[in-house]
Amino acid sequence: MKGSKIVRIIFIVLLAAAVILMGVAMYFKLFAKKHILDGPGMINTREGELIGVSYYYGGGMEGSSLYYNIKYNDTTALFEYEYCPTNGAQAETANKEVSLTHFDDFRQICRDTECLLYAHDGKPMEIQILDAPVATITFTLEGGEMLTFRGDYEYPSNCNGLFAAVTTLFEDIQNTV
Repeated sequence: MKGSKIVRIIFIVLLAAAVILMGVAMYFKLFAKKHILDGPGMINTREGELIGVSYYYGGGMEGSSLYYNIKYNDTTALFEYEYCPTNGAQAETANKEVSLTHFDDFRQICRDTECLLYAHDGKPMEIQILDAPVATITFTLEGGEMLTFRGDYEYPSNCNGLFAAVTTLFEDIQNTV
């Protein structure tokens, strides 16, 4: 009798340990942060998931607008440009396939600023200027996820310079087209 009780207790303890270990494994599988890699201090800034970047600057009283877009396309990147100086004016447009090195430059910006991790941390600025043009940057990731940055929002300090870097890169691409 004593031996069967000990075996029964050991079986129950092992069964409980197995259930707890399975629960911990399921927790890490379901709720682990997507951007944490396998080593200490290693952060996946999600730039590898980037398949498109667009920049829009427009609105305001004059109604001028500027739109840039670049999309990843297997072996090249498709660049689009549209500029309209005022409301009702003829828009200037351009479409061109460009080298993937331009697209890789956007990925480098995302890696350096870690902006794709902080896109949801933006808060509207306390002071809003009415009828002022607004700039937005939209990053499209694999799976259709879109992360948008607005010029009239405040983001963490690591995202400082994001608008300038993206605009400069788009202007460089436009000048080569």
